Amino acid sequence: MALSALVAVMLLLQPLTMDYPYEITEYNVTVNISEGKVHEEITITVENYDSLPIFEYSFLYPLENLQVYDSQGSLHHEIKNDLLLCYLDIIGSRPYTFTIEFDTSGYISPVKEGKWVFSPIFQFSVPAKNFQIEITVPSEMAVVSPIYPVPTSFYSYRETLVVKWKRDVLSEGEEFMVLLGYKPVSSPDSREFLLYYLTAAVLAGFALGLYVGRKRKPQPEYVVADEQKVLEEIRRAGGRIIQKDLVKNTEFSKSKISKIISDLESRNVVRKKKYKRTNLIFLKE
Repeated sequence: MALSALVAVMLLLQPLTMDYPYEITEYNVTVNISEGKVHEEITITVENYDSLPIFEYSFLYPLENLQVYDSQGSLHHEIKNDLLLCYLDIIGSRPYTFTIEFDTSGYISPVKEGKWVFSPIFQFSVPAKNFQIEITVPSEMAVVSPIYPVPTSFYSYRETLVVKWKRDVLSEGEEFMVLLGYKPVSSPDSREFLLYYLTAAVLAGFALGLYVGRKRKPQPEYVVADEQKVLEEIRRAGGRIIQKDLVKNTEFSKSKISKIISDLESRNVVRKKKYKRTNLIFLKE
């Protein structure tokens, strides 16, 4: 009896058998877009269960200015066919973080009217947790359709637009594809413009396109950052808000809020209803 109990305790103290030699516990992709090229930085944290001498990164297109490094400095790496071999030489069970950084033009496709589409595909041979891709679009570029899948979040930062996608877990072999259209702005004033149709849901395929063929003023492909701030305040209030509260929360002037609401209403993004001595603003999503 005592021997059986001892064996049971020893089994409990042993690590559980894993289906994979390691697991990706974080996979963060940061992309900076320019016309016809992207700069990509991938920070990966792996949880090693035995030994991990080499981490393989598969790619389809040429990589330029390639770097592989961790907190201690550069890591030995080489390219064989369509694989980047990163020599990590991890022994023992422990987490380990390293970064792959490069430029590439392969995932960028030109389309009509000067528009580009960035279309990376992510797929892993082991489960990947805490997957995130963050794309920064500079002030001289405007985001246009297609946008797929619906971004988890987006915001403006120092005249740039940052678009994010997150997934808690990507299973072994599961594909995650991103489509993001963008193009150079047509005038200096357009640099302030950002998206408006990211506020709507996508039923399937691509994110919202533009409405065409309307007799009234066409809908733009993007909105100014100030409009986006107003839309975020309406969403935060549950989809409706008193107009004077928008003035208070955004710290915009009354006249500026009135103009923004009028512009959004003309594009059928919001509607307003008279309420006492002000208006109730409703988000139409």
